[in-house]
Formats: sequence, structure tokens, C-alpha cells
Amino acid sequence: MSQDFRLKLSRNYEQKLRRDHIDIQKGQKMVNSVTYRIPLEDHTVGDLLRIYLLKNSEVKFAGYRVPHPLDDVLEVKVQTASEDTNKTVKETLKKLQIDLFQLEN
Repeated sequence: MSQDFRLKLSRNYEQKLRRDHIDIQKGQKMVNSVTYRIPLEDHTVGDLLRIYLLKNSEVKFAGYRVPHPLDDVLEVKVQTASEDTNKTVKETLKKLQIDLFQLEN
């Protein structure tokens, strides 16, 4: 079983071995907004997600940040016009996945 090299270099190695899920927090200040905390990702994934989210007409706002260089977590914030922000994000991720598979072939 291969491990991600960033995981081995990161602080709190044992805790991060067990933490492989995305935390989802509903926005309190913005209507129809959600913040996704994605462990072990960086600006490469964040910018790609932001670009694809902004291509979706339902998305009003999409941004990302890495809270601290020593924290191996990416925060992506999304606000949509519809009530179901998660559905809109899932549709966008499916489009991104299709485009990536086309690049691979």
C-alpha cells in the first residue's frame, strides 16, 4: 500500500492516516454557502476546483485558501443560487472528472 509523500512529511502523521474524509461546514454569514475542508491538498487542486466551479452558472462565489503553510488542508468556499449547494458541487466535480479522463486519453 503506497502512502502519499505529503502525508509522511506532514505533522501529526498518525492522526492524518485516519483522517481521509472531507469536512463540510454550512456557511453562517452567506446564504446557500458551504465550506469544504479537504485534507492533504494544496493550491493546485484548489485553483482547479475554483475555475470549474465558476464555470457553472449556478455558482455565485467560489474561492479557496490554505489557512497556513504548515497545515495540510485546503478550504474551498462555494455559494450558489440554489438551495442545494452540494448537488451543484457534485455536478461540477463530475464535469471536471470527465475533462481529466479526456486529457488522459
